[in-house]
Amino acid sequence: MFIDVFVPYSFVLRIRQQHSTEMATVSLTLIERTFGKKNGRWTQTTTSLVSTGKAFSIDELDLPQSWQLELASNEGRFEIDQPIRRDWFDEYKYASPERLWELCKKLYPALSL
Repeated sequence: MFIDVFVPYSFVLRIRQQHSTEMATVSLTLIERTFGKKNGRWTQTTTSLVSTGKAFSIDELDLPQSWQLELASNEGRFEIDQPIRRDWFDEYKYASPERLWELCKKLYPALSL
């Protein structure tokens, strides 16, 4: 049984590993989702407000074991859509890319970013 939960504010961490190298691109995106009605039907709108990305060596990232396994089993792709608090969203929604990396460190302090 699945229960759909509406998450209005989230922080998306994506890791994409290039197949031929040990390099990976890490991208961070702050997302706002809203509900509305159009023609009598509920619709969901997703808006990406700020996004940034950097290239890292896979060894340099020092990923948790479970993330490494998922990255390997998903053809070099890994993604977490992490719900965040409204006050964090408001604080970072117009932030510079550098501030977005600060939020990433706050959410995932063990990562070497």
